[in-house]
Amino acid sequence: MPHLPYSIELHDSELAAVEKHAGAAVLKLRPAYIHRDGKGWRQDADLIIGSATMEEVAVELPAALAGGRLKTRNAPYHNLLFLPLDVEGEVLLTLEFFSEAVLRVQGVSARVVLHGEPVYIENVADRLRGTLIDAAQAAAKAGLTEQELEQLLADES
Repeated sequence: MPHLPYSIELHDSELAAVEKHAGAAVLKLRPAYIHRDGKGWRQDADLIIGSATMEEVAVELPAALAGGRLKTRNAPYHNLLFLPLDVEGEVLLTLEFFSEAVLRVQGVSARVVLHGEPVYIENVADRLRGTLIDAAQAAAKAGLTEQELEQLLADES
């Protein structure tokens, strides 16, 4: 199984606070879920959006993130922020919460600053393998063929 890139997975991260400093929005992920070398880690991180404008959102922090994306001129990031992250140019960050609230932050740059040492959580390959086994068992119970399961998984990605 290939290793996931060195990245922050927004879905398994928690937004503790949003602060404004000198026009920048500092989104404090406490903790961020980090993928590295096929393993899951927790580490505090700041996602800093330069010259930021934000749409206010009614969500009580800290709050777990359900997902998110960052659009930059280099690439769109869907739920995974590849590290190191330091991009200039127009950016749009969208964070989704389990309450269905959405936070949008626009700016002219984005970068991630990690704090402290990472703490090991899990072997990501084992978790993914378990998810695939669960999906295969559910598909068998539902009477799906292998081709139908592959198509269903392809449609979800």
